[in-house]
Amino acid sequence: MAIDLQQLPNVWPAESLARAHGELIASGDPRLDAALGGGWPTPALIELLVDHYGIGELTLLLPLLRSLSDIRPGTMAVWLNPPHALHAVALLQRELDPARQWIASDLSERDAAWAFETSLRSGACSVVLGWLQRPAAAVLRRLKLATSTGYTTGVLFRPGSAAGTPSPATVRLQLTPQPPYLQVHLLKIQGRRQANLCLDLRSRIEQGRSP
Repeated sequence: MAIDLQQLPNVWPAESLARAHGELIASGDPRLDAALGGGWPTPALIELLVDHYGIGELTLLLPLLRSLSDIRPGTMAVWLNPPHALHAVALLQRELDPARQWIASDLSERDAAWAFETSLRSGACSVVLGWLQRPAAAVLRRLKLATSTGYTTGVLFRPGSAAGTPSPATVRLQLTPQPPYLQVHLLKIQGRRQANLCLDLRSRIEQGRSP
């Protein structure tokens, strides 16, 4: 006998989980929004797997960073161990207030993980971006929990080799350069299927130099 799952209590389509986190923020690209189920979920732990930095990963995130800054006025964006220096002029060109960007460089892996979790839990940050090489599974779980505790979005950058290991992150994207495009492989998002996209970020770059 066929069973209508929609008639069972406490059962719902997995796709609805994509909206269980709270708000959705437009990514700036309709195809990426569709793959994400409407946009970036927030609060959430977003994981970007990148082997070569400066390929457009921050340009991809700009709409999210701007929106989070507007949604939570007075809060700070925290950057932990960014691979390149952030320049005030470039930030202004991208409509990001340099005075609201806190940067900590040359942290050990342990200190960076601690600062990441503490910043997320504080509730004083609009977003926390951190570059970690080999975070332990327990660290990843604490970061995911901290996003809910502080109602803050975390963006974790890891090497592409991490794609084969499990992660509790809400969203996992693997980014590879395909000039002048950015190849985006959606590895994981709750309630959605994997997807491959080739995004043209040139229109965003033309608005100003990427930080």
